[in-house]
Amino acid sequence: MNYTIFKQVTICLLFSSIATQAGLKISVIGKEFTRNKQVTPPSLFFDDSNKGGSTSIRNADLPNMVWKDKGYYRRNRDLGQVFNIPAGQDITLDAIVLRTGNSRIAVLTGARNAEMYLQFYEVIGQPTINDNATPIGKEATHGFTKNHRGDDYIEGVTYKTICIVKGGHFPNIEPTTKNGGQAGHLLYTKWDLTGEDELTLKAGKRYAFMVGFVNPGPLRNLTFGNVNYAHLPQKPQLVKDSGGLHVWSFRREGDGSAPIKTAKMINKKTGKNYTKKELVDQSKFNEKRYDIQPTTDGYPDVDTYRSLEFYIELKK
Repeated sequence: MNYTIFKQVTICLLFSSIATQAGLKISVIGKEFTRNKQVTPPSLFFDDSNKGGSTSIRNADLPNMVWKDKGYYRRNRDLGQVFNIPAGQDITLDAIVLRTGNSRIAVLTGARNAEMYLQFYEVIGQPTINDNATPIGKEATHGFTKNHRGDDYIEGVTYKTICIVKGGHFPNIEPTTKNGGQAGHLLYTKWDLTGEDELTLKAGKRYAFMVGFVNPGPLRNLTFGNVNYAHLPQKPQLVKDSGGLHVWSFRREGDGSAPIKTAKMINKKTGKNYTKKELVDQSKFNEKRYDIQPTTDGYPDVDTYRSLEFYIELKK
């Protein structure tokens, strides 16, 4: 396979007082990865992936928007992950290691050579689970799953943008066409911050990163290995990292509207069913994309009980 690595230095877009010159380089590690304890201490990783599933980021252009069987267009999506900085010492983030998923859409053709971004947040507040008034035995309110936890979401936190780093391009990995057993499945990749200064994060605080495709295109889809405990029969609780602190995954979908609109819903302004244009518009990213607050409430699944497999690497 021809793994082509692209590097471009860019200026971090500022939403806070932290001024960081940064760029992004994305490279392939391989099918095997061993955590370096010197650069990834406890609390800064989650080392598990469900080998039977994965969850996607995507940015489809208009001709490739897909109509779904529930009466809505599949929304473009960015995915993110919360992590905790151990108490006692500030850290300088150098890179993030992420693993691709294991499905037939793990790495599609449109992901190769596509420009990517990382958006970093400070997570403020304390998370609580809202069960959306769907106790055991009731179907999720949005109707996309019978699992009563399928509409649970996290509230009590806000996500304050620190910066956005653009310019890295995803490697030229062979696309996947089936579930499991191909070169692009369960493949570790490194997302390396470059430049004069990496990102400095404060001890004892909670942060997060979001990842996505900068521009739309055909077959622009990439999945990440993760675990999702929404199906477990025990009392629902958030995932914990290796240090015993709560973490969770989150997402940004389309124009951020919730709940999602379907073809069977009635437009309150017109009194008619939603039009194709209205449904497509809610599924596309728009100019306010990076300002939309992430959520754990998604369709047809939620990220409330999910964690990506990730490793935060510190500057040596």
